Amino acid sequence: MPSADESVFTSSPFKFVIDGNLLYVHAGLIALHSKPLNRMINGHMSEAQQAYAELQDVDKGTFIRFMERAYSGIYVAAEFRVEPTPKPGKKSKKGRKASNVAGQTANEIVDEPPSDTESTSLFGLSEPREPTSTPWSFGRPTKERFLKESTTRQLGIDFNESPCEEKPRMNHVLHTRNHDVPATTLKTTPPRSNEGPLEDYSEVFLSHARVYVFADKCDIEPLRKIALLNLYHTLDRYTLYRERCGDIIALIQYTYTHTTDRGKGVEGLRTLLKLYMGYEMGTLAGDKAFSTLLLEDGGAVLGDFLDTVIRKVK
Repeated sequence: MPSADESVFTSSPFKFVIDGNLLYVHAGLIALHSKPLNRMINGHMSEAQQAYAELQDVDKGTFIRFMERAYSGIYVAAEFRVEPTPKPGKKSKKGRKASNVAGQTANEIVDEPPSDTESTSLFGLSEPREPTSTPWSFGRPTKERFLKESTTRQLGIDFNESPCEEKPRMNHVLHTRNHDVPATTLKTTPPRSNEGPLEDYSEVFLSHARVYVFADKCDIEPLRKIALLNLYHTLDRYTLYRERCGDIIALIQYTYTHTTDRGKGVEGLRTLLKLYMGYEMGTLAGDKAFSTLLLEDGGAVLGDFLDTVIRKVK
């Protein structure tokens, strides 16, 4: 993170209007982090003359996370949500919660473990409760293998030193081609692991993705890399229950709507999700909403998923 000297904190606060809320940031600190924002508040644009700017394409939570990162070196993700415990005797259809393409879920929760063969997807695949060897898993990779595949070559992240003592195999230091982000900025509490299908992690995932998109647009490369790394570790510690496929679908939809393909060999959010779809292929392929997403998308999502399937077949 760029170092802040005394001049930063003696600079005038600049006012941003986000979702109708007023947020103040030292103009000097903005200049250290983002060239586009610096031109807006310290250049000859109208916003600089009126000493405030209204940003339409970022939400309050994302901008506050940017401010947290700018002032302290880290940002805090959104909280997960716990859904109400289902009432006794109320069963969902086919023993599972119905999810839709938008990642939203109905209020019918699993009361009893479904049978191993009762749910079939568009692909005609049975989806067991704990898919360890399905037609789409091709010998589902272990977490260690997933980590190994997520290398500097694909994500631009080098996992060589771990600040997370709880999980020694998670060796990582954020290292980019153009920016070295100090490891001290990453020495934070490891992401919490989810504990059951009633825990909705959609906003946790999306908070990292939104920070990534904002950082990419405002040319804040270290923040973009940190958001990517934070989401990576969150997904790595996340257990994907069948009932929670909608959370991942919401993340996939947001990512492919708000990002572009960065090109072969260039790390990015799409690359991470492509790896994740490959890792959780057995679970996702058995979800009807995911199948519907692939059919309705017919573009980048489908292409990346099929590319992952082809690579596994080979």
